[in-house]
Amino acid sequence: MAKSLDDYKAEVTTEVEAQKPMMILNSDGTEKEMSETDYEWYIATTAQGRYDMEQYGYVDARVAGYGSIGDQLDMIYKDIDGGKLNKNGAWYKLIKKVKEDNPKPE
Repeated sequence: MAKSLDDYKAEVTTEVEAQKPMMILNSDGTEKEMSETDYEWYIATTAQGRYDMEQYGYVDARVAGYGSIGDQLDMIYKDIDGGKLNKNGAWYKLIKKVKEDNPKPE
């Protein structure tokens, strides 16, 4: 089961508490401990990033796996020309494999 955003916030909060004090650089190059506002921002943005990756990371993986539209159109053309514009065609097999390898979360 997928984690909720609140699950990620709890996870990141636990990690931050274990790492305290966390330091940041001032504009003059000196270090200071993060303020409560900094900690809250870090927890919120890190949790949101992890949540987004779980929810939408498959999209980037699919886009990379599909290849360019031009390459896909060339595959479709060759499948049509070869009489294989069906489940035996190269394009269909590619798209099916990419979707299976990168499932959409439920």
